[in-house]
Amino acid sequence: MKNKNSPYGKCPLCDKNAVLKESHIISKFIYKPVKEKTGKMTEIDNSPFLNGKTRQDGIKEYLLCGICEERRQKYEDYVSKLIRKNTLIKNGDIYHVTGIDYVKFKLFLLFNLFMFAASKSPEFEEINIPSYYDDLKDMILNNDPGTYAEFGCIISVLEDDLPVQHKIFQDLNDYKRIVVFPRLNRQGSEITIVTLFGGIKWHYLLTHSPLSNEITANFLKENGELIIQKSSIIKNLKNLGLIDVIVNKK
Repeated sequence: MKNKNSPYGKCPLCDKNAVLKESHIISKFIYKPVKEKTGKMTEIDNSPFLNGKTRQDGIKEYLLCGICEERRQKYEDYVSKLIRKNTLIKNGDIYHVTGIDYVKFKLFLLFNLFMFAASKSPEFEEINIPSYYDDLKDMILNNDPGTYAEFGCIISVLEDDLPVQHKIFQDLNDYKRIVVFPRLNRQGSEITIVTLFGGIKWHYLLTHSPLSNEITANFLKENGELIIQKSSIIKNLKNLGLIDVIVNKK
């Protein structure tokens, strides 16, 4: 029986007609530290005055069917627990992580890309990747993470002092409270997509051409090893602009 509050339509992942769930486009677990104090967030524009408007929750829309939402939840649960453990081992200027479940983590990464591309919300409208869309669907539906070089993602921990002189950033000492919607850059056939959430910069590289070893060395490997770089939060905010940055409102 259909829930009168949930629309019935075609799930963009499995292509089946079903009752659609209200899906968070950026994983729901990311928003817990964002909302833990006030229950509200502020979406900031890139005007000189950093104007902001209150938002109650992350972007969500009726998108996935129940089965596909459960599929996604399995990978989100794994990554959420992994992030909470915070077991980074510093090796010089990088962090070295081992023992990661390659299949679960990589499918989490693939699901993120798919949700960005499938969303109809204006915040994600620039994530248009038709030449990769069907491959993403097939890999997720078949529980196939692909090789480490396919849909690779460079993961960086956000560090640096925030510009606390501005009222928007007062007492904002937890990078996990910052979310920047994905930005797409296209150079020929190569596409990069960058987003910030969970105290992490997620930098996807999409290309049909082989990437250099220097780049792929930063991707999650099939043996569960991952190199995590450090990345300046201020530099990233300046490079990406402050449009649609979400922070905990003080």
